[in-house]
Amino acid sequence: MSSYVLINKKILLNSQVKISINDRSFRYGDGLFETMKVIDGVIYNFEAHYARMLKGLKALQISLDTFGFKNDCYKLLKRNKVKSAILRVCISRGEGSIGYLPKNSKPILIAQTIKIAKSKCKKITLGVSKQKLWKKDLKIASCKTAQSLNYIIARIESSKKGYFDDIMLNYQNHVSECSSANIFWIKGGKIFTPPAESGIVNGTIRSRLIKNLPYKINFAKSRIETVLAADEVFITNSSLLALPVDEVVFKRKKYKFKKQLVSKIIEFINMDIKKYCIKNHVL
Repeated sequence: MSSYVLINKKILLNSQVKISINDRSFRYGDGLFETMKVIDGVIYNFEAHYARMLKGLKALQISLDTFGFKNDCYKLLKRNKVKSAILRVCISRGEGSIGYLPKNSKPILIAQTIKIAKSKCKKITLGVSKQKLWKKDLKIASCKTAQSLNYIIARIESSKKGYFDDIMLNYQNHVSECSSANIFWIKGGKIFTPPAESGIVNGTIRSRLIKNLPYKINFAKSRIETVLAADEVFITNSSLLALPVDEVVFKRKKYKFKKQLVSKIIEFINMDIKKYCIKNHVL
């Protein structure tokens, strides 16, 4: 973790930042967050993260002045002298009443840069979580809200089993996403992913692939058995970008997958990153 953080529009040392014990994000998870990847000094896919952040603020009815946010983020990168990092942004409604109804709250935005950890995982194994997606208003479900307890428990359970992550089902028992990534599967050369109405977080890499990938992506409400019968499976998020899944374990049985079309999709993402970084290079 780097020395400086951005708090609202000021850049301060970590040691100078103080958060009240009455902060509503601490009390109730009353806030949201974004996780962005910095590559060669460029915040990759910034526009998608910013758009989702604004939608989240609107959905949660948090009034925050975001003017100059992009410039502030780049000032933070420069101050911390980082070219490759994770840019983590957390927004809280701020201090307020001790009850659920917020009164006179002043929102707080905190951004920090975090060193990218090298993955030691050579094989990507997914399980199937007992935790399910909660039924929420889709405007809230599609954002990165601070209330993520079901995802956290799912991630703890997958770690205890020694898996990279777990696939989560929604309240209708349809495949939705992993605890920390969106999921895609390929069958007969066709690419599938759960639709937004399944209650998933609208991932920025998922959205970019749907918009720009030179292959059609089909939306499917599917049972876990459909994914297990796929030829290939891969997962995406802003930190990992895209990872091919080697196997899924369900009811003690292992289902293994190929990596043919997935390899081409990863090549597309790597090329997209290069083009994006050239276009958005910061002098």
